[in-house]
Amino acid sequence: MKRNKFFLLALIIGAVAFGFAACDKEDGDDDNDQTVGIIGKWQSSGTNVALLLQGEPFFTDSIYTEMKADFTYIVESYDADGVMTPFNGTFAQQKSSVGNIWNITLEQSIPYAAISEGIFEIYADENPVRMKYEVLQTTPNLGFAPPTAAEGFGSTAGGALGQSNVQVFLKLD
Repeated sequence: MKRNKFFLLALIIGAVAFGFAACDKEDGDDDNDQTVGIIGKWQSSGTNVALLLQGEPFFTDSIYTEMKADFTYIVESYDADGVMTPFNGTFAQQKSSVGNIWNITLEQSIPYAAISEGIFEIYADENPVRMKYEVLQTTPNLGFAPPTAAEGFGSTAGGALGQSNVQVFLKLD
């Protein structure tokens, strides 16, 4: 059972963390405008992949994601042998009241139905643009609390997982 929980956690982390991009603010001054935030194409590989995904049983090598302006996402997760697992669904994002951290909820439809919740922060002044991302599957429930903006990065499961569920993505577009 423990292995299944970590497998689902890793899949959720991968699916959610796979695609988030920073965009310039478009028309309007609302910080909660859904047209900014994670929309774009992102990639995570090597040591940027969350530690929970790097080891057994996942051996994740790299993750590519596209977060679209219509609030759908496509994620391709590759293991060390080059085998790709797709993740698709919809998402909602909202800027939190904590610094530059955003909340995100993902409703996955492929390869199975699930909901994940978490946080991300984009460092638009870096080249390439970098995003820090942490999410956790909440439905079906894995028995852990998702990360929160108030508690910051490393707050999955009340901080019990430390930074092992935190992932870094680089913007591709």
